[in-house]
Amino acid sequence: MTGLRQRKKQAAMRHIQHTALELFEKKGFDNVTVEQVAEAAEVSSSSIYRYFTTKEGLVLHDEHDEKFLGTVMTELESGAAILDALDTGIGSVAEEHFHRDRDTTLARTKLWASHEGIQAAAGQYVARLSEQLVQAIVRGGCYDGVEARFIVVALLNGMLSAIRSWQLQGASGSPEQYMARGLSALGRVFHEGGDARSTMPSL
Repeated sequence: MTGLRQRKKQAAMRHIQHTALELFEKKGFDNVTVEQVAEAAEVSSSSIYRYFTTKEGLVLHDEHDEKFLGTVMTELESGAAILDALDTGIGSVAEEHFHRDRDTTLARTKLWASHEGIQAAAGQYVARLSEQLVQAIVRGGCYDGVEARFIVVALLNGMLSAIRSWQLQGASGSPEQYMARGLSALGRVFHEGGDARSTMPSL
């Protein structure tokens, strides 16, 4: 069960983020400062930096991140299958992230896709997240670092692509369905190509 302190943190992050997104919608992302968000949300600027690190983080991060990452890392380090670990992680936040906060998630995804500065920050964030997942996979004992990095890059970018497709198509269905379609397509690619290792050039 989530503790009181964690619930208060999540509520504060949600309030700040909703306030920020309203300002971004009205004035444009580039025309809003962290200080303006803090004033509108009635919190200190330091609180925003503590929760979101940067202005771009107000779009990229949310209160679900820790739960998702913690769940996936625990599963991977225990040796769980990678897709099972991701499925468990997504399942732990899907109801709140994609259903309860559907409109917020859509607004964030749209802003992310349309702003180069946010995209650049997202690239750095995904790189840091990828390395954490790589190390967890390696500790799980089934894959080495080279294999783990290839897998993580493919899956994380696939997940982000699925969420973007969900947003572009009017959020019909659920992001999980788009992810499943992508994984199914990837499976067909390998099935059609036979053993992928036999098609790779020698290094």
